[in-house]
Amino acid sequence: MLIQVNYRDAFKKYFTTGPYTYNCDFDVKVGDLVIVPTRFGTSLGQVSALNVRLINEKDKAKIVDVLEVCKTKYPLPEVQNGT
Repeated sequence: MLIQVNYRDAFKKYFTTGPYTYNCDFDVKVGDLVIVPTRFGTSLGQVSALNVRLINEKDKAKIVDVLEVCKTKYPLPEVQNGT
């Protein structure tokens, strides 16, 4: 199935960058964290949509697979001194 994934913003604790489409053979639901390949290397993403349709079928060749589902809780950076 095709899913959409958002990446975590580099300066915030929220998954707002995206969405990006991936092929997923794992049992996932919206909100799950997955490890995905990006052009900059491996990254963590949050599933934002399931069973996505492609607008252009030619893009199907560009879709890559989700590497794995993240089983542990994602450690968000701690806020220190109000920053």
